[in-house]
Parts: sequence; C-alpha cells; structure tokens
Amino acid sequence: MCTWKSFVKCMHPICVIISITFLWSIGFISECFAQEKDYNEIRREAERRYFSGSTKGKIYYNGDYSVSDGNTVNSNIIVIGDIEINGEVLGSVIVIDGNMIIDRLGVIRGDAVAISGKIIQNAGGVIAGNKIETSWKNLIGTEPQSRRPWQDRWESRRRYNWENEIFGNNDVMIRYNRVEGLFLGADIAKRRFYDTRMFDFYGNVGYGFESEKWRYTIGLEKQLFNSNPFTIGVKGYDLTDSDDFWRIGHNENTMAALFIREDFLDFYNRSGFTAYVSQEVLNSTLLRFEYRTDTFKSMKNTARWSMFGGSKVFRLNPLIDEGDVTSVNVIGIFDTRNSGSKTSRGWWICFDGEYTGPDIGGDFDYKRYILDLRRFQPLSYYENLNFRIMLGSSRGSLPVQRMFYLGGISSLRGMRYKEFTGSSMFLSNVEYIFDARRVLTGPPSWFLNEFKLALFFDAGAVMPVGIDNYFDELNTDIMKHNMGIGIITHDEDMRVDFAWRTDTKSRPLCVTFRLARSF
Repeated sequence: MCTWKSFVKCMHPICVIISITFLWSIGFISECFAQEKDYNEIRREAERRYFSGSTKGKIYYNGDYSVSDGNTVNSNIIVIGDIEINGEVLGSVIVIDGNMIIDRLGVIRGDAVAISGKIIQNAGGVIAGNKIETSWKNLIGTEPQSRRPWQDRWESRRRYNWENEIFGNNDVMIRYNRVEGLFLGADIAKRRFYDTRMFDFYGNVGYGFESEKWRYTIGLEKQLFNSNPFTIGVKGYDLTDSDDFWRIGHNENTMAALFIREDFLDFYNRSGFTAYVSQEVLNSTLLRFEYRTDTFKSMKNTARWSMFGGSKVFRLNPLIDEGDVTSVNVIGIFDTRNSGSKTSRGWWICFDGEYTGPDIGGDFDYKRYILDLRRFQPLSYYENLNFRIMLGSSRGSLPVQRMFYLGGISSLRGMRYKEFTGSSMFLSNVEYIFDARRVLTGPPSWFLNEFKLALFFDAGAVMPVGIDNYFDELNTDIMKHNMGIGIITHDEDMRVDFAWRTDTKSRPLCVTFRLARSF
C-alpha cells in the first residue's frame, strides 16, 4: 500500500531535480535577455535629457535607495533600482528599472522620471516638476551598445566578490579570533580593476600575535579579453582557513569574538599551491577549474580575552584530519544579484565539486559536491520573498573538516550551533521580509520607521550516507525544522532573530543577533 511517507520519499529526487532545472532555466533565459540593456548608456542618456541645464550635483546609486523623513538632499538623484522618498529632494530624481515611491512627507522639487518603472505618489507626496514614465528603449533604442569602462570596473568588483563568497575572505587584514588572537596584515598590490600590465601580481601578508604565525598569499594571474574574460593563474599560500565562511564572515566573527567571547568559525591551517583557469560568460556566469596541492594542520586556541563575556571561555577549536590533500575542483557560478551584501533581487546559483584520490596523489580519497541555489524576489517595493536551497553530498570517506554541519546561525536558526553532522546535507531557508510601516499600526511610530520584519522558516537534515543513497535517505522523518521572526534595520546592517523548533514538543526560544544577512 502506498503511504504518504513512501510517496514523499519516492518523489524527493524527481521534485528536486525538476525544480532546480526549471529555476535555473527560467533565471538563465530571463537574465540573458536582460543583458541587452546597457545601464551605463541608459544612465548617460537620461542624465543628458533630464539633468541638462541643472547646476546641482548628482548622486548615483546602483541598488535600492531611500531618503528618510527629515533629511534634505540638495542634489539630483539617479538610481538603478527602487527609491523611496520620505524627505525632501531639491533636485530631480531618475529611477531606472525600478519604482519611485513618494510618501506623504516626501517632496521632489524637480522632475520625477521613472524609466521602465512606475511612479507611486501617495497622498501628501509632492512633485513640483514634471512626472514622467517612459521605457529605456525610448532613450537608446533596442540595439546593443558597446561596453564602457564603468561596466568593466563593476564586473571586476563582481568577480572579486565571487572569490570572497566561494573561497572565504582570507584577505581581511584586521581580525580577531580564538586561534590567532589579533591578526594584522597588509595587501600586496591587490588587483581589483582592469589594467594594461602583462600580468597581475597580487597577495597579502599578516601576523597573528597570539598564534605567533605569519600567514600569506602570493599569486600571478593573466587575464585575456575584456569581454567574457578568460583567466589563468597560480598562487601559493599559508592560510588560517575555514569551511564556515558561508555561515559568517571574518568581520562579523571578529565583532563576536571581541565583544561577547564567541567564535563561530572553526579553523585549520591550509598551506600549499593552486593553479587555476576560469572563463566568464555573459557577465553573470563563471566556470573555474583548479588543481590544488595542500597540507592541512589542526590549530588550537591561543586567545582568551574579550571585552565582555565574564567567566565564559571560547569553545575549543576542533581537531581535523591532518595530512596532504591533492584535489581537482570544479566551480560554477550564476549570479544576477543587484548587490552582494544587500541583495533585493536576482539569482545566486553555485556548484562546487572537489575530487581527490590515489590516482592524483595525497592522503585522502573522497569526492564532495555542494549546490547552493538562492533567489531574491521582490513582491512589491515593501516586500521581498527570499529562499535558499543547499544540497551537499559525497563519496568516499570525508575528513572531519569536510563534513557537513547544520544548526545555528545561517542554517537552522532554532537549533544549537552545528548540532547535526553527516556526510550529506539538505538545507532550505525561506524568508518573507516586509516594511513594518505598511502593515502594523499598533507599535510606536519610531519602531515602524526604523525596522523591517521577517517571517522565516528553516528546514534541513544531515545524513550518514553518500550521494548514491542520498534520495533514499532524505525523507520527512529525518527533517529538522524551525520557524521564527526577525527584526531588521532598514539598511539591513543589523538584525535580531527569534526562532523556535517546530519538529519537537520542546521548543526553547533561540535568539540571535547578526550584523549581516542570514543568506
């Protein structure tokens, strides 16, 4: 007899594969068509047409922007994204591919122009000049425009962010943690923009005062073609590294270690050499292949001090499986987000595959695969629906540092930190974020003006099986889940999450303070 549980168990692989394929296809196709727009060309033509003759300066912002109540801006404003005006703008405002909201206290002394977007003027809102809604095609036509230096710089920064998100921000030169203590360093000719040299030399060097260890990266890189660049490079390094950068970055972890004696990153020493090639496609997709030969070593606690924390001590940095690892890594990224840190729209899809084995050398024999899929979807100017699905699995015997861990910040927020461990993983996070001012009327007005609210649901599981038995093991019986509510500042630089488990009768409240997004 076919039960509900057996049906769900059988349908898991089909649903996941179809869903991922569908989402990837829709996102890829839509973003390919979006590439016909040259925002720099649109911006230049809009400024020429609507700012002509103005003696005021201008503010340019790529991403959502707001003028808060009581603030006055004595400039013209041009924004690629949405803009909300509660204060006063003494110039004109142009919004490209977004909506312009003029609230009841908002005033625009010049023109209000929405290019491929809408102007929403609430009761009390004032537009002293012209109110214009038009299409970007009316400005520059439909012919693809040539690339501009501004585009090259923007795309180079996007590549830099890709490396931070995948490989961790090991170039943070001022940090504090339980294995290094205070770490100070400096960049060496770090490349972030295009140049005309034959090759790029880059790196960094720094010193941990408690560990009494120097750490460094030094590399050479050659980039071919300005459009869809092909890159080849080599680098050597001796790093304090971690597999936890997808949970929390160095900067936020430093604040936790300094002020509350909490260190959420589990560290190890990785030293060695990497050769890599990468190819970009359509300015939103990156394919990268690496050959790495690394030596892994455990690190121990060396720091004890923090500003607050009383008698609390840092948790012990876990031991790892030490040894030499020779690996081939395949990385694919599809990224159409409008911002790396304050994303309101777009896709982030990343595949990371690691292959080791006796045929290429080293002390280990395993394969590990991770798929990270995220969508940031605006529902209106005041609402966003964001979700993430992470799938991780393996073959062979994973070393401790390559196992999958769930629980706590950025994963299952109603559980203890890294409460669950396994050789395979499933994680899903859904957040509905909305502007409190548009929904609530009871709380004090200061609260409504300063914060957004988030309703979230997390579900996930870890399994002691490899990829061959992944979908056989993944079912509703082993799934852990929680729900909660978050209070977020409007600039999304701070948030407090209140979460409780929904998979057990015992539902202790977990409270988390963050200085960054959960995903």
